[in-house]
Amino acid sequence: MSDYWIRSRALFGALFGALFGALALAVLWAPPRSAASAEALPEGEHQALVAGFCGSCHSIELVRQQCLDETGWDGLLTWMSDTQNMPVLEPTLRANIIGYLATHFGPDAKADAAPIDLLAVDHGWQGMAISPIQRRTAHTAPTVRMLDWLVGVWQQDDGTRVREERWWLADDGRSLIGEGRVRQGASETVTETLRIVLDGERIVYWANIPANPAPVPFTLTKISSVQAVFENLAHDFPKRLAYRLQPDGVLHVLVGDAAAREFELQFSRVMPAP
Repeated sequence: MSDYWIRSRALFGALFGALFGALALAVLWAPPRSAASAEALPEGEHQALVAGFCGSCHSIELVRQQCLDETGWDGLLTWMSDTQNMPVLEPTLRANIIGYLATHFGPDAKADAAPIDLLAVDHGWQGMAISPIQRRTAHTAPTVRMLDWLVGVWQQDDGTRVREERWWLADDGRSLIGEGRVRQGASETVTETLRIVLDGERIVYWANIPANPAPVPFTLTKISSVQAVFENLAHDFPKRLAYRLQPDGVLHVLVGDAAAREFELQFSRVMPAP
């Protein structure tokens, strides 16, 4: 065997070894899948745990939009196990996750909860941005349970007339049923019947008002833990219904259109549910 061949084989072996070593180091030192998710979460004990567990199924932005106390987070995890096939967590693991979430994403965080534009993102589970890999493994269907904060009896009293908007969860848990009422003295009138339903991959708000010949649909376009915007640009008026729950517990409902015609209603919750 010539010296040239021996030297060539040695050089090739060295290059191959260097390349293999570099690839091995890249694999060994590559950040874990949850690293990007962890960066999106506040620093704190169990940050990596929450990032890895929650970020493996859906966008961390979905976590950031919820503003719940420990009881609320516990109930949400139970709901995800019961309806979204989330694994049942070992008690200590569950407590650590709930503790972190309630500390960093509790009710006091509501003021910072920005709405998600469902028309501008790649829709994933519950309308959140989600990667192609996650989309193949996650439950991508939206749910009206995103709007549980709307459930209850809301009332506006101007001293002479009481206006109410009532929302409750349907028995099947798949839609919200609502109605508007006006009470003046001994007279009470149902002014509209409402329903929020899942229609394919959209959530649709149906408003049935006696003056209209048929119910009018408005599609959910933005959502957060304290805000929901429904739009129907083809309708004459209104074209947009925007609900927002303020930190003081007052529900603001903005009714308007693109021509700057709008009015606002403000309701206080008088009871959790009818």
